[in-house]
Amino acid sequence: MIYAVVPDDLNRAFIAFLGRDRQFSEEHFYRTHSGSRSTLLWLAQNHPEIKLNIIESSYTQNKLQFARIEFENKKQLVAYLVSLQLSEIDIIKLIEEKL
Repeated sequence: MIYAVVPDDLNRAFIAFLGRDRQFSEEHFYRTHSGSRSTLLWLAQNHPEIKLNIIESSYTQNKLQFARIEFENKKQLVAYLVSLQLSEIDIIKLIEEKL
């Protein structure tokens, strides 16, 4: 069983990443967010025996919250994961648009 946390807002996740005590390069953020999304999709498509639990993180009322996303079937899960796919370049462009 795998639990994956997906941010509801990539830009907010990036800002939080920059404010961490343990500093990493921005490239690390782009690589890990892109890579983890593609890995989840690959697992869903190639290893149906592995249960994937998708948790969405959000920040509301000055509080970090988590909510599990429920899917009726594997097809819906795969479609959701396909919709999340972003290359490192895509992530950079999305973040630059918001800055």
